[in-house]
Amino acid sequence: MSHKEQGKQAYETDFSAESLSITGRVLWLTKDPALIRAQIEGADFQVTDPDLLLDWTNTDQLIPSQYCMQFSDSENLGRYLGTGYEGIKTGDIKESNSQVLVLGESAGRGSSREHLQLALRGAGIGFVIARSFERIFWENCRNWGIFTLPLESEVWAKLVRSEVVRRNEVISHYDKLSQDILNFGGLLQYTRARLEGKVRVPTVDTAKRAMTIAEKIIAKNARVDDSSDDGVVAVKPGDVLIVKVDKKYAYELQTIISQQVLEETFGQEAPVKSENTWLFEDHLALMSPNIPVTVRHRDAQRAFAQKYAIGEYRAGREGVEGICHTVMLERHVLPGELVLGNDSHTCHLGVANALAVGKGASELAAALLTDDIPLEVPETIRVLLKGKLKEGITTTDVMLYLISMQQFKDGIASGKVLQFGGKALNEIDVDEQATFANMSIEGQAFTGIVEPNEKLVEFMMIRHVFNRETVEKLLVYPDEKATYAAYFEIDLANVERMVSLPGDTQNAVPLSEIKGTKVDYFYIGSCKQGNLESLRQAATLLKGRKIADGVRMQVQANTREVEYTLKREGIFEIFEQAGVEVIGRGCGPCMGATEDANDRDEIVLSATDRNFKGRMGKHRQVYLANAQVVAASAIMGEICSPEELV
Repeated sequence: MSHKEQGKQAYETDFSAESLSITGRVLWLTKDPALIRAQIEGADFQVTDPDLLLDWTNTDQLIPSQYCMQFSDSENLGRYLGTGYEGIKTGDIKESNSQVLVLGESAGRGSSREHLQLALRGAGIGFVIARSFERIFWENCRNWGIFTLPLESEVWAKLVRSEVVRRNEVISHYDKLSQDILNFGGLLQYTRARLEGKVRVPTVDTAKRAMTIAEKIIAKNARVDDSSDDGVVAVKPGDVLIVKVDKKYAYELQTIISQQVLEETFGQEAPVKSENTWLFEDHLALMSPNIPVTVRHRDAQRAFAQKYAIGEYRAGREGVEGICHTVMLERHVLPGELVLGNDSHTCHLGVANALAVGKGASELAAALLTDDIPLEVPETIRVLLKGKLKEGITTTDVMLYLISMQQFKDGIASGKVLQFGGKALNEIDVDEQATFANMSIEGQAFTGIVEPNEKLVEFMMIRHVFNRETVEKLLVYPDEKATYAAYFEIDLANVERMVSLPGDTQNAVPLSEIKGTKVDYFYIGSCKQGNLESLRQAATLLKGRKIADGVRMQVQANTREVEYTLKREGIFEIFEQAGVEVIGRGCGPCMGATEDANDRDEIVLSATDRNFKGRMGKHRQVYLANAQVVAASAIMGEICSPEELV
């Protein structure tokens, strides 16, 4: 038996014999805040009706972003776990001796911030139980050695009865690779074992078959062993493997956690590979550069980048280069690539016909060592677009219409790739196509990817000075007989203006149903909507007009290049004359990363992609709409359609 085989056998034998039990309390997160409060105060309580459990729990409430900006350690973050929900105050969960958190459907929606897993650990939570989990949250828990179990599982039933179960029972529902990760205590420990030759990468022996775009990219990038990336002939949904990453990027709010886990596992000299990696200072770009939160994150990331010679996009006198996702699209990502970002909206880059995978900080850290990530091949849903959008209707309306369908609310897309195709794409600007990919995560999808089309070819030719032949060689087409989990066909001519109601992007209704709703603050920006096309559309409506008395409106370009173009075209002047404030580039109002976000008690209409409670600030209620609706409504002071402008 080889040294590698001995090491592998030893760890499996040691861990499989370990016994686990629930020694602390169980906190059932319910729809009724009074029941949560009663448990916090010591009531002995157990949910027997799963419908009482809180569904669609999101990261912005489980750990509000204001604390993610202040802390990156378990001890402090644990004090604020759950404080975005009514009934939970600072320190409640940590001081309640709770070991288990029980949730409803679609647990852990939204951001990939691993501040949540740090908060869970800091509060003493070792198990999370739910009716269903969202992918990034589930992966992040696994990567930190936090056990997740289905609510209906027999193992959970045993644990809740105070029975002792073996560790291998607790992790039996995980795939083999995830079991290995958990047995080592987390992803970084597993990665160290890989580098030491104690474990082998999983093998895939799927026979040649027709594949979707995502499957083709995964097959091409599959690791055959730890020293090569020759790819495999095919993959199928459910295959678990290690895949090579072509490009990767991160930003300061998350990089600090990647740094921490690398140092904890490898010491001061981790074997980091810096090629094709970029670090951005964009998520705190609209905070003062001199306050402790900004200084701490920027200084840490800069030191990390310099130490390992990683490419940087730093903030300068004129602000930041732009929001990470949009800069990556402008400058770096090519069709057919597999891209890793430490943010849930990494899926934005699927517009480039690339497989863009949003992951947490620990997976970015591991990829800095191995240039790869663990991945289970997802199923794909094909969305065929036909017809032409009516005047004033945008791809934002299409996505709100799609993901608010009952099938999407019920989770049909959860963990799956949304693949957008159809001849209609040839008439839609890449700025607008990006919304298809960007908002896929809002429909609970793994990611979104756009099929090759004429507008994308033109974009790549211009952006990278390629000729058509070069672009065509990069493009990845689905096989004609590829298998899809579901199929949706949308006639764009039938889509009407949509508005998402506060609380979740999937709560969208036709604009006509809420017309006349008073609004205090209007915003057009972010990675999704701070593009050239959207801001031009807004300026067309605002030209020669003023926003309503008593309201505020802010707009921003999402990259330096977009901002320069808007200035040359006189569009910023139009905004200023209309009473609109033009703010700097960077991820700010969309995620509450401004210094006044939590002081504002406002009704908001935003041209962004996510509106979870607490997302843009603790007291704000946020509606979502396309940029034209936001501009027109700002003029009227209430939600309206552009046709209503006099």
